[in-house]
Amino acid sequence: MKKSSETRDDLANKRQTAGGARDDASNRRDRRADQRDLAGQARDDKLDMSDLAGQARDGAGDERDNAGDVRDHVAGLRDSAAEQRDRTAEEFDSRNRSRSPNRILRSELARHEAASDREAAFQDRSASAQERTEAQRDRRAALADRHVGARQRRLAEADRNTASSDRAAGLSERANAQLDRSSARIDREVSAVDREDASIDPLTGVLLRRAGFAALSRDIARARRTNIPLVVCFIDVDHLKTVNDGQGHAAGDQMLLNVASTLRSRLRASDLIFRYGGDEFVCIFPDSDSSFGELRLAQVNEELARCPSPASVTAGFAELRPEDSSEDLVARADSELYRKRKLR
Repeated sequence: MKKSSETRDDLANKRQTAGGARDDASNRRDRRADQRDLAGQARDDKLDMSDLAGQARDGAGDERDNAGDVRDHVAGLRDSAAEQRDRTAEEFDSRNRSRSPNRILRSELARHEAASDREAAFQDRSASAQERTEAQRDRRAALADRHVGARQRRLAEADRNTASSDRAAGLSERANAQLDRSSARIDREVSAVDREDASIDPLTGVLLRRAGFAALSRDIARARRTNIPLVVCFIDVDHLKTVNDGQGHAAGDQMLLNVASTLRSRLRASDLIFRYGGDEFVCIFPDSDSSFGELRLAQVNEELARCPSPASVTAGFAELRPEDSSEDLVARADSELYRKRKLR
């Protein structure tokens, strides 16, 4: 039984350790999940900036296209004006075959202005082409920004999915940790029952010798700490061997059971009983002296005498001394019992 309880305690400790390890693992997973969420948020912020940059580039491209359209329109107007000036100069020349220097100058001036208009129109169209080239460059840059943004979104989504998986795994780890702790608690409870069973006499239901001496040591320490008296009673069941030999061991067992039951009924809740040997019991009376113990044992013998199978006990008492160990105290009570038997 002792080995079983120790094995259960070891198993409980292992389960408790496993529970702690699972909690640590779940905490690590939560931290990783937080980091991934932060990374996802950073990626989202970055792609929002990329989107804004793309929109700005698209806007700039639209403005450049509009400027190019305006320049093309102005160039068209200049070409039209130049053609009109050429026509005017040709008509003027055809109407005035014999031209004066003044008229020649006016015709040349019209053609010069037409050439200037065409040059300006050419420059406008060149500037328009440049605007459209810049607009195309802006749109390509905007498209690249959007590609980067889309990739960042995919990575952010992957970060969030991984964070969600980490949190789910952390939750599972915590559930397993709780299961480990529950199992450890059950193991300890079963171990405590095993220990209790190992410390109880299966026949009489009182403490066995080893557990009884442990309890006596605690009571002695308490008595010394609180400066109260304590007395030990060593009990021997009278004529048990005769009953065993004459009526059988079942009758002897019943006698022992009757003695233990009577002791429990007549002693206080604070008093302890343990079985020392085959027909021997030890009683511990805290905050009491020998006269109190003798009174209680007298009541026990009176009740045993009224049983269907009458019995009796003989007892020796020893009061706690400053130098006593638990073994010394029981030995002195046993010696007192032996002295009483010799006097009979």
